[in-house]
This record gives sequence, structure tokens and C-alpha cells, in this order.
Amino acid sequence: MNQSKISVRYSKAIFESAKEKNLLDKIYEDFQLIKTSIKANENFYSVFTSPVVKSKDKKDVLKNVFSNSINELSMRFLLMLIENKREAYISDIIRDFSSFYREHKNIKEVVLTTAIDIDKSISQQFANNVEEKLNCDVEIVTNVKPEIIGGVVVRIDNLLLDMSVETQLRNIKSELRIEK
Repeated sequence: MNQSKISVRYSKAIFESAKEKNLLDKIYEDFQLIKTSIKANENFYSVFTSPVVKSKDKKDVLKNVFSNSINELSMRFLLMLIENKREAYISDIIRDFSSFYREHKNIKEVVLTTAIDIDKSISQQFANNVEEKLNCDVEIVTNVKPEIIGGVVVRIDNLLLDMSVETQLRNIKSELRIEK
């Protein structure tokens, strides 16, 4: 089965279950915690997705790490992924669940990429402007990417606005090559 179909099916199932039980916000928070844990600790993700580690050991690790911090539905879902040998899809499932959640709640994910870290008040002001213009709630994500040199790259859903110095220099270089 196609990898994306697997993640969409599982994420849709947990989304519908959470919606039915009125736990959407809590499951979304749980998944954000799991996503952060995966990003912060590569060893955790390696153990969780390793075909060599026994399912029982994976379940024990999950229970030790998350038993006091996530909802029972989230825990049962993670344990079911292990039972069904689908734990390798966890990142994709979380991504797809988050998309369903944001669509349901009319939330736009806005990704701001800058060369240096920007002040929280600036990113919040930007978020407020986007909320006003698009008539939705906004989840702001900031990335620091020094190689863009300066400027900003903004992504809202499938819309990309690249005002980085790196891109402007690349465009100038391309134009100079054409003129030869």
C-alpha cells in the first residue's frame, strides 16, 4: 500500500475518533508533544521505528515517556500503531492529522523563514495581519536559515512568497547570464 495512503487512513481514523469523543484539541496537543519529542531526540525516534526492537519494548518505552502527559486515546493509538507495525509512519500521520485539524478549525499555518532569529512581537504582529486579511486563525512557525542572507520567506498553505536576498541574487545572476 502507498505510504501516503497509510498515513492518511490512520490520521483520518484518529481525527474522526477524537472529533466524536470531543477530544480534538487534546489529541492535537498530544501529537504536537510527540512531534517535538521526535525532533528533539533522534534516539527516541530510532527506537520507536526500528524493526529490530521488539514491539513489547517499544510499548514500554512509550508508556514510560508519555503515560503521564498524553490522553488515553493518544496512547492507545500509538500502541495500536506498534501492534500493526505502522510506527514508521508516525511523523506522516501527525502531519496529516494536523492538516485535518487545521482545516476543521480554520487555522492557517504560516511559516516565516529569516536569516536571523526575529522577535516574537514581530512574528505575532505578522500573524495578526494574516488573521485579519484571511479571516482565520494562524499558527505561526519561525525558522532561522542563515543561507537566505536576509529578507524573509513566507509560506501560507501552498502560497510561497520568497523575498530573500539569496533568491534575489540568484535571479540577478540568472539575468546576467541571459544578457551575454
